[in-house]
Amino acid sequence: MNVNKPVIFGIVFASFSVIISLPEPAYAHGFGERYDLPIPLEIYFLGAGISISATFIFLLLFLQKGFSLRNPHLDVSSWFFVRNLHNKIFMLLAKTTSVFLFFTIVIAGFVGDPDPVQNIAPTFIWIIFWVGAIFFIGFVGDVWKLINPWLIIHEVIDSISRKYASKEITRNAQYPSGLSSWPAVGIFFIFAWIENVWINASDPFSLSVIITIYTLFTLTGMFFFNPKIWLKNCEPLSMILGFFARLAFCELRWCNSKPQVFLKFFGTGLIEKAPPTFSQGIFIILVLSTVSFDGFSETGLWAKFFARSYDSFAWLGTYAYSGIRTIGLICAPFVLGSVFFLAIGLSKKASRNNTKMTTLIAEFSVSLLPIAFAYHVAHYFSYLLIQGQRIIALASDPFGWGWDVFGTADYKPDITIIDAKFAWILGLFAIIIGHVIATYAAHIIASKKSESQLDILRTQSPILILMIGYTIVSLWILAQPIVSH
Repeated sequence: MNVNKPVIFGIVFASFSVIISLPEPAYAHGFGERYDLPIPLEIYFLGAGISISATFIFLLLFLQKGFSLRNPHLDVSSWFFVRNLHNKIFMLLAKTTSVFLFFTIVIAGFVGDPDPVQNIAPTFIWIIFWVGAIFFIGFVGDVWKLINPWLIIHEVIDSISRKYASKEITRNAQYPSGLSSWPAVGIFFIFAWIENVWINASDPFSLSVIITIYTLFTLTGMFFFNPKIWLKNCEPLSMILGFFARLAFCELRWCNSKPQVFLKFFGTGLIEKAPPTFSQGIFIILVLSTVSFDGFSETGLWAKFFARSYDSFAWLGTYAYSGIRTIGLICAPFVLGSVFFLAIGLSKKASRNNTKMTTLIAEFSVSLLPIAFAYHVAHYFSYLLIQGQRIIALASDPFGWGWDVFGTADYKPDITIIDAKFAWILGLFAIIIGHVIATYAAHIIASKKSESQLDILRTQSPILILMIGYTIVSLWILAQPIVSH
């Protein structure tokens, strides 16, 4: 059976047929007012479940064993912009700009206005970088590896050492294989705690202190081992951006030190690279659970839980709020991980697969990446588009000193740039598309381990139930009114 373009379009059609038929809603997340859905939320749950189930059935019936959407052979390396990736002047300008922005943010935190609204550091770190970079790299590709300021700083110091001291400063020590990527798991949890719990997360000075400490820590690791090993195992930002880049429409490769860029279908890069290790699989679960917790903590259900739990944490005084959220943040990956492990365990038992449980968890964890990215898009799109406009004014006055470098210091964000209905529809489509791609990825992984369509059905059924359940939970979270911000 040959699988060609009609089959690909069939997958898309099966995914969207139910969604498109639903009435347009008028409710969204994060606009300070409540919008009621024109039909019960359960209907959206049903439509989403049918869409994902239809995708799975279509894949099961029409995709031959071993099939996967390969990167289309569309080499765009000759395009003007791509050619300039190898241009020394262009790369020098890009790297200089990256390092300049990095130091501007750090300096602004130390010496700028302590008001987070007047200082560029909080807005750039939490909105432009953390939210915006994931959006950009998830769609465009892993440009982070070209403009990573820590990598650039390492290269500059190493070059100076080679030129003036005639020695290589990087020690290239043997990285302990037993550590794997567990350091990145721990560091990312600290990052998630700072973002979701820490009361000083928007304080410019505190952020600059943390960035400075983290920079020294990262550079030390890069010099002691080497940049490639450290960024692969211990630097969570590079890891998460690299994982999301697997989804992108573009893939950057290097051939004889020259860049090559290939266009591909969105999401097909998930399973074309080597599967993650078990620790990296746990890292992916942690990423998905923390972004889900961020959304869940803005629902009425969390507000009720918080109110009932407050007395138990009252002994912490002003830190009671942080204590409760810390417990929630810790529980989130355990809950998601337990459900995911259960699904993989049932899958292993049903298919009588002899592969080790840790290996299966690692391999199937990549199917969670499109879900994590989709929820990031759904949850943060309006936040990026509205609150992100603050960077326009802050670009002219980054330190809050009354400057007006670009004539935009008085710019006020336009909150009408996106309405609630559009935000809900975008979130709805993003979450369902993400789960459809996740279902496709899980199907391809399952097909590689199965001898027949029946084995694939047995292998993927528990995972399919997980996908449908998580879709419903994600849509429920997205549909709740924000109770805190």
